[in-house]
Order: sequence, then structure tokens, then C-alpha cells
Amino acid sequence: AARVVNQHIDVATAGGEVISFVGTVDRVDTYEKNGTKYIRVVDYKTGEKKFKLEDVYYGINMQMLMYLFTLTDKQSGKYENAVPAGVLYMPAKEADAELDRNAGEDEADKVRDSIYKMNGIVLDSSDVILAMEKEAAGVYIPVAMTQKGEYSARSSLINLSQLERLKEYADRLVKNMAEKLYHGEIEAIP
Repeated sequence: AARVVNQHIDVATAGGEVISFVGTVDRVDTYEKNGTKYIRVVDYKTGEKKFKLEDVYYGINMQMLMYLFTLTDKQSGKYENAVPAGVLYMPAKEADAELDRNAGEDEADKVRDSIYKMNGIVLDSSDVILAMEKEAAGVYIPVAMTQKGEYSARSSLINLSQLERLKEYADRLVKNMAEKLYHGEIEAIP
């Protein structure tokens, strides 16, 4: 189920001041299996946008993760007790512009597949991965299963424990940023 979701995040500083961040998630997908609801956040990008965990370490490009963590923190409503399934950037450019005018159907399909491949991180769960892409071939998501039934080294996977540590780190960074903003520290670095 895809939908646009408005997000409102309140961060309390050490002094008790509350800083509000507001944004819009392009798309939220949900998947349910055995009573567990999983959520993935998708952002459409017209340019080249790559998700890099090292960017999050430096406090860059945290928006999508913050949306995911805020949605999965919900204690009531349609996202109650949901588990994070991933963050993906989806290209939103016209595939036909990349095609040679004499391209055959097979070539056209390959170009479209390569253009619409998403990047980001996906929960290390075979149920979730197979729900995102049948056969986990790595055509549309950044996860590919090898012929041995293992995930390729190029797969962009994260487990729940790593996600929890990432959430704690992101929360600390956002709180630190909020405190600096509240006190007028707004240098453009980086």
C-alpha cells in the first residue's frame, strides 16, 4: 500500500526547548507477514541520489531514515508497532530518453530495469526481500540472491540490531543539531 505521508518530528533539547521538523514522505509501503507489519520508505529522485551510510555518520542525508524511524515509533494508528523494512531512493526519470531509437524490446527492458533500480538499505529478512522483489534478482532493489541462495556481497542489507544502533545514533545527531540551531549555530558545514 503506497501513500504520501506528512511527518512531524519534535526534538527536545537539553534545556527543554522543543524543535519541530516537518516533511513529507513520497511513499510509504507496508507489508504484513505472520502478524508483523513492515514499513519501507521510498523517495523519488529525478537526479542521481545514492544512499550511503557514511553520509548518515556525518549527519548528511538523514531525512529518509528519520521518517522511517518516526513511522516505526508509532504506538497507535496504521503504523502501530511496525518494523522498519528499509529506505530506498527510486529514480523518477523517463527511461525512453536513454534508449536508442532502434532498440529492440529486450534492450528496452534492460535499459528500463537499470534506470529504475532503487538504491538504499533493506532489512536482512528473506520475507521482506522477496516481498519487495520476486526471486530477489537485484533488478529493482539493491539486494540480489546468488544461485547458492545467499545474498551477493553487493547487497545493501541491514539487520534489526544495526537499525536500532543507527536509530540511536541518528537521534543523538538530530538532538545535537536541534540544540545548535536553537542557539543560533547554523554554519554550512558540510
